[in-house]
Amino acid sequence: MRTIIQESLIKVLQERHSCYANPINSQTLSVALNITPSYVREQMSVLQKQQLVAVRRGPKGGYYLMPTVKPLCLQIDDITMEHQAASFGTVYPDLVKRLNEEEKVIVEMSLNGVNVLPDGVFDVPSEKVELVVIRTKTMEEFALDLIETAEEYLPKLTNGMIQIASQFHAGREQEAHALLAEAIEGLEWADSCFAGLGQWAATKGNHELLVVSGTYQNQIVSVSFAMEQQNITDLADLLEYELAVTTEEGLKCLQVLRDLIKS
Repeated sequence: MRTIIQESLIKVLQERHSCYANPINSQTLSVALNITPSYVREQMSVLQKQQLVAVRRGPKGGYYLMPTVKPLCLQIDDITMEHQAASFGTVYPDLVKRLNEEEKVIVEMSLNGVNVLPDGVFDVPSEKVELVVIRTKTMEEFALDLIETAEEYLPKLTNGMIQIASQFHAGREQEAHALLAEAIEGLEWADSCFAGLGQWAATKGNHELLVVSGTYQNQIVSVSFAMEQQNITDLADLLEYELAVTTEEGLKCLQVLRDLIKS
């Protein structure tokens, strides 16, 4: 329990906005409360032990209030926990490691009520994060959702690549390049889908999708090279006879993986 003098000292530090850059010396505090500087130092020693104030040494030193650290509140699905005196930056790596060990995937995350992507969590200063809400899915649930999306989207992507190739063959390069620019995002999504699920499936003994992923990545590199070289013939052939075919193979592998998960 703090004494009246100690409470008064804290109040003066608050009113004068004390901090490390703006410490208040014992002489100033003694004048404000009409007590001796030695008595100020005696009382401040007690408050320091309680970790309520800190001292900055030197000619321009003095006392300042310790920053108030609120506990980090972490909500993961139906579990809520508090981390005392811990920043999100120190907690998050261990959290990700634990979720990986449990084969869970973060599907939604918010920091202080603002939705963020897992890749963007460190865009927010970790010391300012007070509330973290995370929703996860098991890897099996996540894979089934992703496969369902792929079954709907990949046939459209395949048809799109064939149409782009047809435009190139017909000499309509401007239209073809415009369509290809729109398809790039789809190609990148398919690449991440094959690679991510392929790596996970390989840990379960199924390596087919991972092999397809490697082929797909090599073909994307070849497409990029053909675009840089403005080799329209190679670009059209790569899209129609290689990437489109590999995309279909990848979809078949995903369907096999879905059946294995459900079995």
